[in-house]
Amino acid sequence: MTDPETPDIATSKFIEEIVQQHWDEHGSACYLSNLGFRLKNELPESAAVLHDGLHEYLRRNPIVKVVQHPNIHQKIGAVPLSITVPDHVENLFAPKGKLAEPNRNVSYRQEFWDAFIKPIDGIVRIVCIGDHGEVEISDEQVAKMEGNCYKIFPDDLTKEMRGSPISERVAATHQAIELWLEKHLLGQEAFSVLKRPSSPRGTGHLQNLLNVFDGLSDEELSRISIPLDILVKLNSKK
Repeated sequence: MTDPETPDIATSKFIEEIVQQHWDEHGSACYLSNLGFRLKNELPESAAVLHDGLHEYLRRNPIVKVVQHPNIHQKIGAVPLSITVPDHVENLFAPKGKLAEPNRNVSYRQEFWDAFIKPIDGIVRIVCIGDHGEVEISDEQVAKMEGNCYKIFPDDLTKEMRGSPISERVAATHQAIELWLEKHLLGQEAFSVLKRPSSPRGTGHLQNLLNVFDGLSDEELSRISIPLDILVKLNSKK
């Protein structure tokens, strides 16, 4: 019988695998910010190992090579140990070939989606991600907000498209969000709604109606209003 992996071993293996997988798929450095997010969400026991921070852990445990962009100091990533770091380190942050397009079928949390539509009450909007993945958004002072915080400025918001079709406005908001995420080296996962397992098809009129709504964006869903008595009636029919 083999002994279970310790948190330290599990953390090291996870980091090596994710960095290698990212290199194999994109040919570029895996950002430590994205790596840290995945560790928190997919390997919670790593928190006990990374109490001094991911960067410090990798400095003490060289299981991957840590690289920093020479001109943009916020860009810090990791590559497999087998990779030779070039003289122009910035090349490691340029993917070889086109990266996969952002998933525009993702359903963002409503308050996050609205943060790129509603005018900012002041100069800046603050988005904070807590240690357990909770997201807090405010136009107020950041003093009482904890976690990693990022700013949304008026230029980051969806451009005014009054009179444009809803599909074009939804696409514009997706684009605004994608640009903001890229600027702050963040992934979509932190702000998306986890999809619930789909129910078996053909379970009744109500399920058939819900199936019709699959794939609609948050903004489109927010425009739909169905009286409760109609939903109860549909649910009673098989």
